[in-house]
Amino acid sequence: PWDGHHLEWKTTSPPPAYNFAKIPVVRGRRAFWEQKYGSDEHGTANGKPVTMEIHEAQSEPHAEEPHVHLPNPSYWPLILAFGVAVIAVAIIFNFYIVPVGLLIMLAGLTGWIREPFVQA
Repeated sequence: PWDGHHLEWKTTSPPPAYNFAKIPVVRGRRAFWEQKYGSDEHGTANGKPVTMEIHEAQSEPHAEEPHVHLPNPSYWPLILAFGVAVIAVAIIFNFYIVPVGLLIMLAGLTGWIREPFVQA
């Protein structure tokens, strides 16, 4: 609605969790603007709408949304990151705590790998 230049103006509001179902083709610095208005041989916008396919595709009520696979929510990556942070702090201040950080990190990594896959 604000005649934005970049791809963040192409998605709906609020945006879906996956951003774009298909990776958009970017041919310039102002990709959304150039899709709407086109550009001349110097790369400047013509100022006239080329096509309204973008707005029509977003406003179709009967259009099917494609299935986009997202990872399952999990706490294991946070445990893994905490272990890495403990290792980093231990390297700076107290090197004897590094094995504790390694154990936390390995527990987080093992838990994350062994987590069952849930098909949504």
